[in-house]
Amino acid sequence: MSVADKVLESTKCFDTALPRLMAEGLGGRWVVFRGAEMHGDFATEDEACRSAVAEFGRHGGFAVVQVGPREPTLLSDILHFV
Repeated sequence: MSVADKVLESTKCFDTALPRLMAEGLGGRWVVFRGAEMHGDFATEDEACRSAVAEFGRHGGFAVVQVGPREPTLLSDILHFV
């Protein structure tokens, strides 16, 4: 599976978990998803990205997303982070 496919899968899993995350009071927080698992919630996007890169590497196939109402947007290119 390509990195892009892994990121897409992780993003879809986040979308599925979004109602639960909102109910848990995580609105406004940044979360890291890799596949169906959430790997932490953070106050800032920078903290979430740094944690994800440290845990999975630059090509780890994860998604960093802010918990809240979603509108269609382009995914950021995490491969150029750090």
